[in-house]
Amino acid sequence: MISTTIIQDLIIYFARFVPVRVRKEMLKQPQNARFAGYEEVKADILNVSEVQALPDFDSFVVSVNNKLVSDRVKNSRNFMLFIEYGDIKVLTANGVTRNEVGLSVSVACELNEANNDMLNEAMKMQRGLELMQLILMDMQEESKNCGVLEFATSPVQVMPLDPSLFFGHGGWAASFIRKQTVI
Repeated sequence: MISTTIIQDLIIYFARFVPVRVRKEMLKQPQNARFAGYEEVKADILNVSEVQALPDFDSFVVSVNNKLVSDRVKNSRNFMLFIEYGDIKVLTANGVTRNEVGLSVSVACELNEANNDMLNEAMKMQRGLELMQLILMDMQEESKNCGVLEFATSPVQVMPLDPSLFFGHGGWAASFIRKQTVI
């Protein structure tokens, strides 16, 4: 059985790294076009503590819609947090069911050749790597403290984002499997 809130749980979890003002900006669906349960999940997203929020982020995207991702990336001026999900597996062994979801967590910023020299780019890439490290450390700590959920299972691969493939933005993408025991 696949967890019925698997994608919502991802959004709520990663919202902790983004300031509330950015979360509010991403939740603009008109009242008459909202899917059932929208208000409840929106409240959960907005109520996530800002203790771990990283002020560098001015955009937060969790989507498989290339147009939406493109628009958000192009409008981001500082750093953005982009979560991509897919490849959901359901595994059952010894009466225990586990969901596994392939995830990619990206931290990116604009790398414009017109206003960016080598040193500035290197400094942006370094800051992006620092932000990624903070997120990965939190995910690993969460995995240690929670018996039914594992984030950032080994191996975690962190690779640079190619600006030519990511709408002029560069940074880092970490890919891994998220495992959750379904009770």
